Amino acid sequence: MFSCAFEEFAETDLPGQLHAALAQETLAGHLAGHVSRDSTAISARERPAKSGPKKKKKKAKRSPKSKNGPRP
Repeated sequence: MFSCAFEEFAETDLPGQLHAALAQETLAGHLAGHVSRDSTAISARERPAKSGPKKKKKKAKRSPKSKNGPRP
């Protein structure tokens, strides 16, 4: 039964006709647009290349702790 009904739908293109009629009725006078996006892989680095070793800054020497305790 299902295959007979499906065969009749395929021959008459009834779903396509219904879809076209529905779109014509509901979208008449409207502009329809779409967005196409390409998902093709692009060969590029995701992170920037390392520029080389960085120079380390020398820390300033701290004065020795006071023998008398913290300053007031």
